[in-house]
Amino acid sequence: MKKIGIIVILVLILALGGVALFLKPGGESKFEEGLCYLNGSGVERDYAKAFELFSEGAKAGEKDAQAYLGYCYIFGRGTAKDLSKAKEVCKEAAERGNANAQAFYALSLIESRGDVIEGFKLCKKSAESGNSWGQLALGIYYAKGFGVDKDEKKAFELVKKSSDSGNLIAQVVLAGLYNMGSGVEQNASRAFDLLLNAANKGETGALALLGNLYLRGRGVDRDEKKAIEYFKKASESNEVYGTFSLAMCYLEGTGIERDEKKALELFLKIAPCDAGANFFLGKCYEEGRGVDKDEAKAAEFYAAAAALGHNVAKAKLDQLKKDEVYGTFSLAMCYLDGTGIERDEKKALELFLKIAPCDAGANFFLGKCYEEGRGVDKDEAKAAEFYAAAAALGHNVAKAKLDQLKKAKNIQDKKSE
Repeated sequence: MKKIGIIVILVLILALGGVALFLKPGGESKFEEGLCYLNGSGVERDYAKAFELFSEGAKAGEKDAQAYLGYCYIFGRGTAKDLSKAKEVCKEAAERGNANAQAFYALSLIESRGDVIEGFKLCKKSAESGNSWGQLALGIYYAKGFGVDKDEKKAFELVKKSSDSGNLIAQVVLAGLYNMGSGVEQNASRAFDLLLNAANKGETGALALLGNLYLRGRGVDRDEKKAIEYFKKASESNEVYGTFSLAMCYLEGTGIERDEKKALELFLKIAPCDAGANFFLGKCYEEGRGVDKDEAKAAEFYAAAAALGHNVAKAKLDQLKKDEVYGTFSLAMCYLDGTGIERDEKKALELFLKIAPCDAGANFFLGKCYEEGRGVDKDEAKAAEFYAAAAALGHNVAKAKLDQLKKAKNIQDKKSE
């Protein structure tokens, strides 16, 4: 993943409510009860129940409940993901001065590619109030250069301050900074210790990164089996990065027996919110790994990945489209000339028309067919239209044919006079 990318994903996707693990159900507010179910503190984790309690608290005017209701909408915890709704409830609480809401709203703007200048101002205000989420969010804004000049050292200081206050998510992010040497001297061993400490305290976001360190042998001896253990624990906790990592291990047979169908199952689980999962689903359908080859399905997943910002997926999608056009053109030519298949000039025209909006060759042969009356009645005016379309797409022979038709028409017009 790109530098800082894992950090943003962790903050945006993991359970941000990890600061209240000491709470038990039956607290003084719906917000406190909701945090218990969100974190699995004294009760089995239940996102739907947490969402229900946050909703009740929000209706009763609890600012923190409003903030965490927005969190649920942002990350699809206990409800369908709805960034518009998330912004609405978070912004309302933020405007009422709630520091948690200010931080969460700022993070939601990163997720939705919104107004990061506004987001920077909000998380700065939250951080200045001493809120650890605000400090963490502000650190990420500095790390990414959102709404402010990029400053990795400043980012490190803010994240460390949040971590030192007991914020486990910040501790996970801090480990990422040490691992990458962002704003601090690279220290994979320190990263490992921080992640292990966070995981032992119940922070599921640390599990996948621990697995990654074991897989790569960074800060700890390489151990693929141990990596798989951590990826499985993370996936069981519905952690996106852990589920993706486990899927990749199944796909490639790394540390575990290769199981491409299991990989697809895991990719599908996180596809609604993960570009990488959609990209590899596209590859699997394109290559027939764990599923029958299906280029149309592959294109769907590549398109979904591209929509989530995956540039390689966009390139793959473009290539598939080019391949489809070339294949259609080749088949049309076979029908037109009866090569390897019974001649069917009408079928050839149908195929040429299918790709005409983007293919010069298809327009050229449509022009020829109309000029020569192949599969269709002769129509020089129509032929000229298709030659012109082909010429506009860069087909030089079509341009020459178009000029030839125009000259012939001029001669005929003069004779008529």
